[in-house]
Amino acid sequence: MKHLLYEDNGEFRAATLMSEAGSSLQVELASGKRAKVKASHVVLRFDSPSPEALMPAARELAEQIDIEFLWECAPQEEFAFTDLAEEYFGGKPDAQQATALLLKLHASPVYFHRKGRGRYRPAPPETLRAALAALERKREQEARIEADAQAMIEGRLPPEVAAQAAWLLVRPDKMSLTWKAFDRALAATGKTPERLLLELGAFASPLDLHLARFAAEHFPHGFGIALSGDPLDGFRAAVEQLPLADIDTFSIDDSTTTEIDDSLSVRRIEGGWRIGVHIAAPGLAIPPGSEIDLLARERMSTVYMPGGKITMLPEPLIAACSLDEGREMPALSLYVDTDESGEVIVGQYSQAERVRVVANLRHDLLDGVYTEETLNQAAGSGAAGAGAAGSGAAGKVDSDAVAAVAADALPRFAEELRVLWRLTLALSAARERMRGKPEPRFRADFSFYLDPAPEGEEPLVRIVPRRRDSVLDRIVAEMAILANSEW
Repeated sequence: MKHLLYEDNGEFRAATLMSEAGSSLQVELASGKRAKVKASHVVLRFDSPSPEALMPAARELAEQIDIEFLWECAPQEEFAFTDLAEEYFGGKPDAQQATALLLKLHASPVYFHRKGRGRYRPAPPETLRAALAALERKREQEARIEADAQAMIEGRLPPEVAAQAAWLLVRPDKMSLTWKAFDRALAATGKTPERLLLELGAFASPLDLHLARFAAEHFPHGFGIALSGDPLDGFRAAVEQLPLADIDTFSIDDSTTTEIDDSLSVRRIEGGWRIGVHIAAPGLAIPPGSEIDLLARERMSTVYMPGGKITMLPEPLIAACSLDEGREMPALSLYVDTDESGEVIVGQYSQAERVRVVANLRHDLLDGVYTEETLNQAAGSGAAGAGAAGSGAAGKVDSDAVAAVAADALPRFAEELRVLWRLTLALSAARERMRGKPEPRFRADFSFYLDPAPEGEEPLVRIVPRRRDSVLDRIVAEMAILANSEW
C-alpha cells in the first residue's frame, strides 16, 4: 500500500510512503515536505484516496457519527479502532471510514479512554455521567462569564461584580467566574479596572473607590468595631485607681481636632521649672488580653485621612479618654526638671496617673497671639496682641472668636508658654548642633478638608496652608520629640 496514516504529537497525518527500512519510514506529506516516521507510529495503510483528499473527507464524516450511539455499541473491553469501524459501518471499512471513526474516538476522551496508538476503551457509565455533568457545568459557567462580560461591555453592571468591586481591585480570585468575566470585559474595552468600575457605577465617585480599595486591603472585615461587651465596662473603676497629679494641664491643637491625646503642664519648683508632657493612655484602663486590647494590637493605630478617620479603639472609649477641658483622665506623663533659665534639663521621670485638664487651646485661633514677641513681653501686656490673630487652619476663623479666646487665654498661659518656648529653643538648638546644620524654617504645611456638596455631587477639596514655624506649633512638636527621645 502506497499511503499511510500516522500519529505525530497527538495529531493524525496522512502521507505517501517513499521508502521503508526496518522500523523507519520515509514519507511525503501533501504539502510536499518529507519526514521520517517510526513504523510503530503508523495506524493505517491504504491505497486510496490520496492523502490530501483523505483528511478533509474523514473529518466531514466524523462530524456525522453519533458519539453516544458509538459508546453504546462499543465493546466494554479494550479494542482497536479498525475493529469498531468494521462493526459500526457493517463491514470492512475503507480508509475514509476508518479514519473518520479514529478521529471521532480521539476527539471524545470523555466517552473513550485511549489505551495506546489506535486502541481505546469506553468510559464506565458512572465515570461518563460524572464527566458529562462536569462538562455541562463548565458550559453553563462559560455562558455566565460571556453574559456578564457582554453586559459590562455594553455598560451594565452585573450584581456579582457590584458585590465584589473592591476585591477585584485588590485581591481578585482569578479562578472565580466574576474575575474571568471582568477580565474579559477589560480586554474587550481596553480600559483600566478602576475606570471600568467607575463607568459601570460600582462606585459613586473616585473617592468612594479609593476608600473601598483601602478597606479591602487593610480592613477586610470592615471599618466598624463589633464587641461582645460594653467597651467602658470597668473603665471608671480602673481610672479611679490611678493617682491624681497635683498639676493643671492644657492642650494645644487645631479647631478640627475632636479627640485630644496630649497636654502640657508647667510648674515652678525650687531652683527651676518642672515641665510635663502628658499622653492620653487608655491602655491604663484596658485589661491586658481583653477584647479591646486584642483589637488595638491588631489595628495598631488610627488611620487619618481628609474628611474622616478609622479609629483604633471604639468611639465610646476614645471619647471617654480624650483629654477634654474639665476632666481628669488617665495619662502617661514625662516630667523634666530644668534650671531657672528653663533651658537646661537637670532631671526627669515618668508617671502613670490621672491628670486634670483645665483648657484646650486652639492654635489656629492663637498663632497670631502667642508669638515670639508677645511671649517676651510681660504677661499682663500680652493681651493687647489679641486682635493680631492670623487666619485659622481651616481658613474660616472669626476674628471676634480669636479676640475672645485670646483675651482670656493669654494672661492665664503666657507664663507657661514662655517657659515652654525657652526649652523649645534650647532643645532645637542642641539638635541642630548635633546634626551640623540648622533645621529648615518658615516652610508651610497643608491641611486638606472635604467640604460637603449637594446630594449627587462630589465633595469639594479645600487645601489650606499651615505654617509650621509658629510658636505654638514648634512647642508641641518639640515636646513630642522630647517625650519620644526619653521613652
